[in-house]
Amino acid sequence: MKFGLHSPSNQEMKHFELRNNLISISVSPYGATLVSFFAEGKDLLLGYESIEGFQSETNPFFGATVGRCANRIANGSFTLKGKTIETPKNNGPNTLHGGDVGFDKCLFEVGEMGDDFVEFTYLSVDGDMGFPGDCRVKVKYQVVGDECRVTMSATMSGSDCPVSLANHAYWNLGGHDAGKSSLLAHRIKINAQSYLPTDSTSIPTGIAAVENTPFDFRLPREIGERIDELKDLPGSGAGYDHNFCLDTTINGDADGDELRLAAEVTYGDLRLQVHTTAPGLQFYSGNYLGPSDLAVDGAASPGPDQPFIVGKGGRTYERQGGFALEAQEFPNAVNDPSFPNCIVIDGGTKVHQMVYKVTKV
Repeated sequence: MKFGLHSPSNQEMKHFELRNNLISISVSPYGATLVSFFAEGKDLLLGYESIEGFQSETNPFFGATVGRCANRIANGSFTLKGKTIETPKNNGPNTLHGGDVGFDKCLFEVGEMGDDFVEFTYLSVDGDMGFPGDCRVKVKYQVVGDECRVTMSATMSGSDCPVSLANHAYWNLGGHDAGKSSLLAHRIKINAQSYLPTDSTSIPTGIAAVENTPFDFRLPREIGERIDELKDLPGSGAGYDHNFCLDTTINGDADGDELRLAAEVTYGDLRLQVHTTAPGLQFYSGNYLGPSDLAVDGAASPGPDQPFIVGKGGRTYERQGGFALEAQEFPNAVNDPSFPNCIVIDGGTKVHQMVYKVTKV
């Protein structure tokens, strides 16, 4: 289906629909983006209806594949084999989601296709956003029953490099336009005994237990139940924006080939389950989706000047009107040896699998 004109190539863009009798998704080669996810007659993803929206400056990574390195790299710098590598500081003092022109802003090529799947490919060359080596990326979307299966792979050539690929879909099980009151009433369960507290620029400061904190989602509870307790936490944006260290006791595989149930969310008559092979899950409550009357404190608060985002159907999205569950490597893992290793060696390939499963409760 036509999706508008890509800038600056002026190329007519298409998006691809994959459907069965249970779910329907659409995906775009721009940013290898998950554009929509329909279940029970509702589009559950916030986003835009055309390429122009996805290329706008206010796009908060709606549905995109982010990389080379998802989340943040402290001070836009890391050391690899004794050499200091500098990456763009596009989020305060840090690099966010790969830099100024991360994979979310890249036009992927359309690869293999079938009745129930499509694959996108992209070559990030040596020096792209400062990262060393050529990185060949593949992103495959497949619809099987009530599942959207996402497989991301990165193959390095010419150098080792930190790699973390993630999907940045924003969900609301009440529908993309259901708003903040709906989101705060979602019940969420995250299979994690610990999380990563952060400094004022959202860089992790260590690993902490979730027990007796607002981050304890080991049993299902509403997102809004304790969210007000986060207002004074550094780097939170007065909401959730933290990596959860996923349990490995489910099958003993911290970051490999085995899919694990990372999170389960329910609202109304729908349930979303997220399975992943990644070690971390960033739970983000959409704190920067719109302006806030909160006091601005650097990177930690959206503030009153945060722009409004007009999305699908002309809907103005509210702050905290959608949530993201970003399966990923730990933020700033390249600079913290206590975190799971995120380096892909020269000649090596890293594969990340995710499953979004939507069913009726």
